[in-house]
Amino acid sequence: GRVAEALPSIPFLTQLQLGYNTVGSEGAGNLGRALPSCPQLKSIDLQSNMIGPEGAGTLSACLPRCKKLSVLNLKGNIIKNEGAMKLANCLERVPWMQRLDLRGNQIKLQPSPKPNSRSPARSSGSRKFFGHTVQVAETPEIDGVEVATVLSKYPSIQFLEAS
Repeated sequence: GRVAEALPSIPFLTQLQLGYNTVGSEGAGNLGRALPSCPQLKSIDLQSNMIGPEGAGTLSACLPRCKKLSVLNLKGNIIKNEGAMKLANCLERVPWMQRLDLRGNQIKLQPSPKPNSRSPARSSGSRKFFGHTVQVAETPEIDGVEVATVLSKYPSIQFLEAS
């Protein structure tokens, strides 16, 4: 909506704080398409905005045009593994990204336990992926080995959290 429409009129914006505003997937897409009009933008906070996989996908498609954006906070949305993969695959075209927070998005970075297992192993905590500490909270219904593998390929990221 209105924020996305206003962005072209504020080209010197460096931080966009929209946490807890019910932006949703459609709003994230609108914002993503407007972000390149703010070439000085360094940080975006979209925490707890009910952004799903579709919104993450649209947003990720626009990130390569945001040449100074180094911090993206998507904590507490509903991006899931599908949206996390879209973001992870976009990182190759966004080598300047340093901080990506995906905690609380129903993302699973470890394989699900086998269905025949009597007591499925559940663990949470930190895992290391190519020197990056990733917060992991396991849920058996989502398999995220691919997400972890793709996310771990980007040495420019100094901080990556997902659970």
